[in-house]
Amino acid sequence: FYSFIRSILLLPKIIGLSSIKSYLMKKQLKISKNNTGLKKIVFLVTSDEKSGVENMLRLLADSVDVNKFSIKYVVMMNLSVQNVGNNYDYSLGVKKSIFAIFNNFHSVIKLYLYLKKFKPDILVSSVYYADFLSSIIGGVAGVKNIVWGIHNGVPYSDMKNKQKVAFKLVAFLSHLIPRYIISCSYNISNSHIDNGYDCSKLKTIQNGVDVNKFKPNNKFRESFRRDLNISDSTCVLGSCNRFDLNKGHKDLLVVLASLISKGHDRKLVLCGRLVNSENTFLMRQINKYNLNDHVILLGEKQNIHELLNIFDLYVTASYAEAFPLTIIEAMSCGIPVVSYDVGDTQEIIGDTGWVCDDIGNMQNFEVLVNKFLEESVENIIQRKDLTRRRIVKYWSHENVVQSYSSLFDTVVNY
Repeated sequence: FYSFIRSILLLPKIIGLSSIKSYLMKKQLKISKNNTGLKKIVFLVTSDEKSGVENMLRLLADSVDVNKFSIKYVVMMNLSVQNVGNNYDYSLGVKKSIFAIFNNFHSVIKLYLYLKKFKPDILVSSVYYADFLSSIIGGVAGVKNIVWGIHNGVPYSDMKNKQKVAFKLVAFLSHLIPRYIISCSYNISNSHIDNGYDCSKLKTIQNGVDVNKFKPNNKFRESFRRDLNISDSTCVLGSCNRFDLNKGHKDLLVVLASLISKGHDRKLVLCGRLVNSENTFLMRQINKYNLNDHVILLGEKQNIHELLNIFDLYVTASYAEAFPLTIIEAMSCGIPVVSYDVGDTQEIIGDTGWVCDDIGNMQNFEVLVNKFLEESVENIIQRKDLTRRRIVKYWSHENVVQSYSSLFDTVVNY
């Protein structure tokens, strides 16, 4: 099978279009020279957006032992230059679908040539279509160790038909190709096993956060509140998620409207990609519930660790998550959380915050928010301290890096 695919990839050379290779190598491929003794790892990521997956992989790439590993990442989709770091190599420019990958044969050849030249010891992918691409092209290019990643919290039953087909295809390949499959969530690991994934290859490594970066900081709190014209006494609910209907922004607005109707003067600060005044869906909801004076839309922000400090309570009404990175980032800053019970959220929050078991039940969600609002100042101070302590103990990025490094050592010495 791999021999057949390899012959297809070499077709341009066979028919006399060898110039394609030299063109690609000169224009797009920036191959790092081999550092003697270093194990080379390539992460095939979906995009360069500041999503939880990409942020986690960048943190890993920046934190592993540089005397042991050389990590690069390849972006499947289009690239925004301002979002990349020193580990970036190039963008493939393919669409976000298994079925669209081979429509862009130019990109497939790029990846094949890159892997042949760089010769990584391990190729790590992060989502279903990247898993598929790494399996086929990585195998053809001679990569011996292919590792998949699972970061998708959407239940199989809620997937669209094309997504279900892609899921089942990758689930079948899981028994044949990857050395290991790394999941960021115990909940998601179990659901993938139930739907056909090879359980013998699944390893769960939960996400982590840089607790030295994400920490309580009164200067950030005062500065941002001053810039946003929010008094120190105002209770601020906040959430940092890209816009998607599954992220539950509407639920948060409904809950806020109910709180205000009962005499609670609260602010809701929302940030994330497409969470801005140009979002017609959000603006319709804000106008519908007359929330213009109570909601602040900040759009995508780079300094999340600073912004989180203005929140008194972190609220997230996402309908599907694996291991929500924004929750542990908020908790690391000492911000208690109210969330729906999705992915590993229950385990993360523990008794430091509140988890709504009935996903989509906004009345129950509001009840939990009120529990925080009714707490005494002394209890809130104690809760904030316990919240940060929990993250430092269980989900610091050092623990995650150590787990990944140990796994990489196991793979290359297999």
